[in-house]
Amino acid sequence: MRTIRKYLAVFSIFALLALTIATPALAFEGREGDVVVIEADEVIDDDLYVSANEFTLEGTVKGDLFVAGNVITINGTVEGDLFAGGNSVIINGTVMDDVRIGGAALKLGR
Repeated sequence: MRTIRKYLAVFSIFALLALTIATPALAFEGREGDVVVIEADEVIDDDLYVSANEFTLEGTVKGDLFVAGNVITINGTVEGDLFAGGNSVIINGTVMDDVRIGGAALKLGR
């Protein structure tokens, strides 16, 4: 249990650092809030950084997706890498590149 908390803490620190570093040459989109939903008809053309209690992806992210939250659900498509850390991470959708996830409850597939 301590190992999971340690990895989650390290991931959270890196995620927060990634959100605070501004690089003018790179484009990305950021979202935050209690509940963040990317709807099925929504397409994000850049990397997406999300900090939310509950995050649900129904649409498409054409870049990398970085998510920190309590409940993370991926039902849509990530065309890049997925970096996710949370209490519960559920991946029902498609990730076309690498997946790095950490959490207490991990579920892959429906």
